Formats: sequence, structure tokens, C-alpha cells
Amino acid sequence: MKKYALVTGATSGIGKEIALKLTQKGFSVIAVGRNEAELTILSEKYGMIPNVCDLSNRDECVSLWEKYKEYDIRTLVNCAGFGYVSDFDKISIDDDVKMVNVNVLATQILTKLFSSSMKNGVILNVCSAAAFSPEPLMASYAASKSYVYSYSRAVDYELKRRNSNVRVRILCPGAVSTPFEKTAKVKNPLPSISAERCAEYAIKAIEGKRTVTVTGFKMKASRFLSRITPEKLVLAVQYKIQGSKR
Repeated sequence: MKKYALVTGATSGIGKEIALKLTQKGFSVIAVGRNEAELTILSEKYGMIPNVCDLSNRDECVSLWEKYKEYDIRTLVNCAGFGYVSDFDKISIDDDVKMVNVNVLATQILTKLFSSSMKNGVILNVCSAAAFSPEPLMASYAASKSYVYSYSRAVDYELKRRNSNVRVRILCPGAVSTPFEKTAKVKNPLPSISAERCAEYAIKAIEGKRTVTVTGFKMKASRFLSRITPEKLVLAVQYKIQGSKR
């Protein structure tokens, strides 16, 4: 019997690398994205099942679940997402809403629906180190990831308490060399890791028992320091770092 994995944001960056690694582990991967040409390549070259979907559209998210709810989905990876570095009021309302729809609502809808239809397995929600504190000049993006982080932790706890065979895992990367980082013009004081290396952390998160996986020792240390540093100082440092890119 085939075991399936469904990966959103599978046409580039972290999502693509996770999809490739899941294929290597014997999963039949359902690759979800908007780039039909890239999905075709993934299908022809790696045997993935392509599915064009606009995750900013609620109805398309629901339709995605309806299409695959009877499949033996063992792993769901919510990796699709994007953001901007800018003054909050210089980002258009349409762009803000679309980002929240993809980063937050799509993740919540797919987590809720697939957790109800999966017999057992893991839902991996790819979050961000930006989830751990407010980030000036990335206000909406960081807030969206904080939402996903909080929601995922709470849902995993609920599933654990009811002895469900489905668990939620959270991956919080720091800086990763991907098209997202270049497009958003994100600046991070810590060195970037490759998307492939980040995907290795993702696989460990899927296979492991930790609810939250933070990529790398330096990022873990940074998270610890942010916990003990006054928030005003964290805000000032973040503003200076991202402001230097404008």
C-alpha cells in the first residue's frame, strides 16, 4: 500500500527540498504549488503527483483536502509562505491579506482538515525564528508566524491528550538561502543555511518526538538570548538589522 506525503510550497526552496527527501524515503509525494511548469518538472523527473493550487484562496484549500482526504496521507507539510521587509504602512492591504491567507489561514485550514482524515502520521508546519518575537519592518510576517507557532503547539497538545495517532510538529528555521529570502530582502545577523540542510532538520522533526525544532546551535542560542533580553532592546536591534536593507 502506498504511503503519501503532501507538501505545499513544493516548487522551490525549503518545500522543494523536503519533497525531494520524502520521495527518497519512499513516499508518494503530492507536490502543491502555483508554478505549473515547476510542478511538471517534479512530476516527470521525480514521479511526484502535481497539484496546482492557490493557497490564498480558502475554497481551493478545502478542495485540496477533499481531493486527497481518502488517500493514506502519512505526512502533511505546510511550507508555503511569503513575506516582506518594509514599513508596515507601505505594504498594500491586498498584499498583507494575501500573505495572511497563505501563511496563516491555509496552514490552519489544512491542519484542521487533514488532522481529521489522517489515520496516523505527522503534520509539519514550517514556521520561522521570526515567530519568537515581534519584528519591526517585518510586522505582518512575524505576526503570521507567531500565530502558526501558537496554533500548532496548542493543536498538538490537544491531539496528544486525546491519544490521537496524528501529531503536529513545528520547524523554526533561521536564515535560509532561498528565493523567499532574496525576494523579501530579509537580513539576518546569523549565517544562512542551505534549503537542503533545512530540509534535513525537517525530516528529523517529522521522524522525531520534539514538538519544536529550531535549526542549528546558533539559532537556538539566539532564541535563548531573545528570551532573557528586554523586549524593547530586541525591537531596537531588529529594526536596525532590517532597516539597513532599505
